[in-house]
Order: sequence, then C-alpha cells, then structure tokens
Amino acid sequence: ASHVVLIPPHVHVRLRHEGNDHDLGSGTATHIEIGERVSPANSGPEPAELVVVATPPDSPHTLTVWPTA
Repeated sequence: ASHVVLIPPHVHVRLRHEGNDHDLGSGTATHIEIGERVSPANSGPEPAELVVVATPPDSPHTLTVWPTA
C-alpha cells in the first residue's frame, strides 16, 4: 500500500470514491489515502491522462526526519 496523488494535466477526470463522483479539474491534485479505493473515468470526449505519484507508506515520516543542511 502507498500514498497516491492523482493529477489530470489537461482535461477533467471523474473520480468515483465511496459511491460518489468527484470531478477533478485540469491541474488539480488529489491525495488518495492508504487503503482507499477509487475508480477514475474520462468525463469528456477527449482522451484523458493522469499523472500518478506513488510513495511508500512511511515516506511522510521519512521527510520529517530528513537531516537539515
């Protein structure tokens, strides 16, 4: 399991989460918690793209304990 951020770079994408649809606008970022299940869908006539950023579950903790320069 990992933390996931979804970003549609050019078009709107519909994201289904717990039975509800959410429209993601171009350039918006959405954080998906560990264990959450979502279903993305193209909400328009143009091809949809998603930028997906996934990190290990402990990465936020790792960043908080990163040594300072």
